[in-house]
Amino acid sequence: MRIGFISTYPPIECGIATYTQYLTEALRKKSIDVYVVSHIGGSGYQVFPSFDYEDGDLAEKAFSTMIRFTPDVVHIQHEFGLYGKHTGVSVIPLILEFQLIGIPVITTLHTVYNNMSREHEIIIRSILMNSNHVIVHEDYQLKVIKEKFPPEFSSKVHIIPHGAREVDPIPDAKRILGLPLDKKIILMVGYIRPSKNFEIMVDLFPEILSSYPDALLVIAGKTRGQEYIDYRNMLFEKISSSPAKDNIIFIRGQLPQHTFDTVISAADVVVLPYKISSQSGILAHCLAFGR
Repeated sequence: MRIGFISTYPPIECGIATYTQYLTEALRKKSIDVYVVSHIGGSGYQVFPSFDYEDGDLAEKAFSTMIRFTPDVVHIQHEFGLYGKHTGVSVIPLILEFQLIGIPVITTLHTVYNNMSREHEIIIRSILMNSNHVIVHEDYQLKVIKEKFPPEFSSKVHIIPHGAREVDPIPDAKRILGLPLDKKIILMVGYIRPSKNFEIMVDLFPEILSSYPDALLVIAGKTRGQEYIDYRNMLFEKISSSPAKDNIIFIRGQLPQHTFDTVISAADVVVLPYKISSQSGILAHCLAFGR
């Protein structure tokens, strides 16, 4: 079996990139031949960067690169905005190119909104119509699809939980990070953007601290590129003006795998105050560490 993945891929800063890396590594352990055609910036074993987010000919570039490897099946990792303008419309001709030459396409929908915009609904409908099978990670995502689209579309959809690596918590994680050993660590981790709602926890933390004086709020992460700089600055201002600021620590920057694992291992509890319900890679990782 030869599987061709189309996705972002590390070192690109993207949760789906990390997801695809974990998935392809696991498949190779099962002796499955795997190739990845990625956005420019991806790098790794049998990873072939061939297109950029806004390329007008994105579909043709991805297709012509993938077809060199004669895959038995193509697996597209979908997120809005990864595949061209209009929230990623180029994924549709990409799927059709493979269908026209008889290569089946599986698409994983990493985000299915409860309240879809018109653009989102058109793209999801087209993916459901033209993919052979579609994967979602959560029950509610299939429920949304059943409510919004015809039965012949939802019959293609399969729920496969997000999954996580098999890991052991890192011993002495608090000490490694220089965190006080006598504190209870409340962690928020991941890319900093408005949908994460980190500011809510910053606002609530003084009240939490009054009840639990040994609590320490740790925020670990960064903005992705130049996205949401205004939101990041607002978050920093809230922290600096908080009456609990002496009990808030910010670990800034990209988190390499070992550092990411250490941060989660150091947490006593992880908070995910997200505005939009969706599957979460961060949640899967935290559960793997028993947090």
